[in-house]
Amino acid sequence: MIHRLFISQICLSWFFIFATLLSLSSMRCLYGMEGTSDRRYPRFYTKKDSELVDLVLEKIKSIVFILKDTDQKPIEEIDLRIVPENTKIFFPPLEKVPSIELNIYLKRFVSMAPQSSSCYVIIMIYIKRLIDKYGPNVFNQFSCYRIFLAAFVIASKCFDDIFYADDFYAQVGGVSSDHLRDLQMQFLKILNYNVFVSKEDYHNFLSNAPEVAFFIFELNRELDDFLSEFNRELDDFLSKFKKLKIVDQS
Repeated sequence: MIHRLFISQICLSWFFIFATLLSLSSMRCLYGMEGTSDRRYPRFYTKKDSELVDLVLEKIKSIVFILKDTDQKPIEEIDLRIVPENTKIFFPPLEKVPSIELNIYLKRFVSMAPQSSSCYVIIMIYIKRLIDKYGPNVFNQFSCYRIFLAAFVIASKCFDDIFYADDFYAQVGGVSSDHLRDLQMQFLKILNYNVFVSKEDYHNFLSNAPEVAFFIFELNRELDDFLSEFNRELDDFLSKFKKLKIVDQS
């Protein structure tokens, strides 16, 4: 009796181990990374997801306001005493442009902290709200890193079902956990805690972005084609079903 109980417990333990490994393997397949060495995307991304994220990131890079000196050369250092108090937290404490290129910094989030492609559109909308409030020069070569980081974390928490802890996002963003929390709080204050993005705002933003407009047009065209084909097949099925029903009744 004891022998059988012992064997059954061992079998049950092995079953749970196997089930856990299988579950982890499935999650790895879903949330793992694929792509080339310079562009890696979550495995749950479709081709359209990857294209949309690329378009949004290119848009983010294009709106960075380059602060220049009197000779029209990009400045490498900034005096934080001239920076508005509300946005000072987004500037590097050493008053120098971060050493990591913005392009590489943005790709870190795509490859290390996978979120939905829609999340990146929300991030862009948040950044646009900040720019509308303080002007285009607030999103410059000094502040764009931390502004993006704050917008990324807030959008992930508000709109994605799966997100990570602040400690993890802080490591990806290259700041301390405490500083990340301060960044989020200040960003929320600037937005007046309005993190809601309606369906209309989402689609209006995509329609007004020239880089994304063609992508949305193609996506809508494919959706229309799919719905047309689906409706045709549904009509064929209903027609055949009605004929079968008539034959059965006769």
